[in-house]
Amino acid sequence: MLSKNADRMRHRIGIVNDDPAMRDSMRALLEGQDFEISEYETADACLQKPDGYCVLLVDLALPGISGLELVEILRSGGIETPAVLMIDFVDKITAARIRAAKNCASLNKPIEPSELVQAIRRFCAEKICHHLPYAIPRTR
Repeated sequence: MLSKNADRMRHRIGIVNDDPAMRDSMRALLEGQDFEISEYETADACLQKPDGYCVLLVDLALPGISGLELVEILRSGGIETPAVLMIDFVDKITAARIRAAKNCASLNKPIEPSELVQAIRRFCAEKICHHLPYAIPRTR
């Protein structure tokens, strides 16, 4: 017999942020909300891991590949994992690229914890979350 919570899956959240204090803060907040967390310092590191996520929380200003470029790479590979971009200031062109990215939201820094949790829960409630691992196509 299955337990009452057997059908309740923990939503997996990927945090991509080069600031260790910010990653720690978000991890503590989200683990307290019963989310499962994976953390990455760069977009490259995130792309190397074949973990599946319900939502990616991505800093726009990352070293190397930017947060928006990460989302665009995922979309070009057919990966539609919802993403929440954490932004300071963006110009009109970048704002248009964010709007054009499917399943993508943005939150202005500093981010209110309740806004962050609400954005994640909204994606989960819309059943956009996928519990399948993603993989970037690799050439052999």
